[in-house]
Amino acid sequence: MKTQQRKIGIAVVGLGVISSTHIDAIEKSGSAYLAAVCSSSEEKRSRFNCKGYKTVDEAIKDPEVEALALTTPSGSHFEDALKAIRNKKHVLVEKPLEITEERCRILTEEAKENNVVLATVFQGRFLDSTNEIKKAIKNNRFGKIVLADASFKWFRSQAYYDSASWRGTKALDGGGVFMNQGIHSIDLLLYLLDEEPDSVKANIATVAHENIEVEDAGAAVLHFPSGIIGTIEGSTATFPGSRKRVEIRGTKGSAVWEDEFLTLWQFEEEREEDERIREKYSKKLEEPHTGHIRCYRDFTRAITEHAKPLVDGEEAVKSVSLIRRIYEEAQNS
Repeated sequence: MKTQQRKIGIAVVGLGVISSTHIDAIEKSGSAYLAAVCSSSEEKRSRFNCKGYKTVDEAIKDPEVEALALTTPSGSHFEDALKAIRNKKHVLVEKPLEITEERCRILTEEAKENNVVLATVFQGRFLDSTNEIKKAIKNNRFGKIVLADASFKWFRSQAYYDSASWRGTKALDGGGVFMNQGIHSIDLLLYLLDEEPDSVKANIATVAHENIEVEDAGAAVLHFPSGIIGTIEGSTATFPGSRKRVEIRGTKGSAVWEDEFLTLWQFEEEREEDERIREKYSKKLEEPHTGHIRCYRDFTRAITEHAKPLVDGEEAVKSVSLIRRIYEEAQNS
């Protein structure tokens, strides 16, 4: 008989918009439970039927809290994560892990030294449609991959940036459309190809929004060691916006991923399963927050089995590093 995995007590830190997704995922994971919430707002804390803490310092003193889920602004992750890690608490961080490569690497090393699990939420890695592409690449179905592209052409109103003082700031957002919205697609590109570019050319600009320090549009051209040419395009100023998109195109096949859909799945050598894959992923099958739910299951598995999570610090830093290279190249171009 299979032993039932014990549930991990998690405190969600920061009760902004994305926290509801995390709390739903915790409840549906079957492997964790909401032990506490943490926010400077008493009104927000009072909404939950669990312990509420004003600060991370208070939360990490609670023995029931084995892990923290950080859903605070990106540039504030470092201090809270470091406190938790040094107090032997496991940490799951809403993307990005942090906004600089240096901070990401410090957290990664600290987690290793303190023997705790550090993971980052990139929920797209956990979707079945994503991993069909990953499997096809591994099985060489694309032949020689020629082009690999990521795009995230979204729309955010001026009111979105005006809604919170940290939005659009370099200190807390860490960047604009690349670091905030586009990092999911960039992470998927790196995850699927399993290599990092050896050269980057880029341009970024603030085109349509006022009173922000970061880019709302940009493009980059990448060259990978295997010879693949990659492109990244993104904006938060393109009405009405469209799905985030990743394309893999090779000499023997092509696939286009849009959110969890596969809108193109075509290979020179057709296999029996291809029609099933096209049919299955042409429609929305995943339950809401599936990627987050699976991320929490992976996180708690890593805790109970003393194993690595899928998106540990070493994986999480890759997209941050590439985005920082894009910013540097754009500044110097």
